[in-house]
Amino acid sequence: MQEINKQKFGAFIAMLRKEKGLTQKQLAERLFLSDKAVSKWETGTSLPDTTLLIPLSELLGISVTELLLGERIQSDTVHADQAVKAVLSISDAAQNRFLRHKSLRCCGFLLCCAVGLIEMLMLYIRGHIGAAITTCFLLCVFFGVYFCFLARERLPVCYDDYSLSAVSDGPLRMNLPGVRLSNSNWPSIVLTGCVWACLSLLLLPALSLLMPALCPAFWAASERWVLLILLLGGLFVPLYAVGKKYE
Repeated sequence: MQEINKQKFGAFIAMLRKEKGLTQKQLAERLFLSDKAVSKWETGTSLPDTTLLIPLSELLGISVTELLLGERIQSDTVHADQAVKAVLSISDAAQNRFLRHKSLRCCGFLLCCAVGLIEMLMLYIRGHIGAAITTCFLLCVFFGVYFCFLARERLPVCYDDYSLSAVSDGPLRMNLPGVRLSNSNWPSIVLTGCVWACLSLLLLPALSLLMPALCPAFWAASERWVLLILLLGGLFVPLYAVGKKYE
């Protein structure tokens, strides 16, 4: 399957825009987008949503086929099949990558759940299991199910065009003030959440197994606070770092 050459596509849009005497901002306004979206197209960073192909081609005075191929052609019919394949490659390639990664995330999470449950059973046998570690374990399972199984593949187009820092996805609402959520950093955020859940399922019960033997007095007095700091800090600090890095 042929994929669109992003660099060629972006350079072609930039050339046509300049021929029309339009700035990036003017072109974006006519498509009801931000100039950042047009800039990303022209630099080859991203491709427009398929719903924008027809209005974009009409504004630039070319056919959709020419737009997708990144060049002017004499006949649309000659390259029609090639253009259709290029359009389909946008969603197919992304979907295939997501499904492959999702399968790995799900398998890893289920394995960590199994090991974590064995550790929780050992805590129960030793009489060290309490409300704090039980609550933390259940939270890890809850967030892990979301990040590994339920997290959406892509954010709506509006996230790429406007500065938004919150996502509402069913019963879960994620808010990262100061981080501009978009499809540039969303996949990394989901992966980070999945890794956090897997590591927490393994490490927090293990910590509760070791600490009563190493520091019994300290652990008895501060178990809930240590687990809470590790749980929340271990999640939100990496999410902020990854979100800012790839925004």
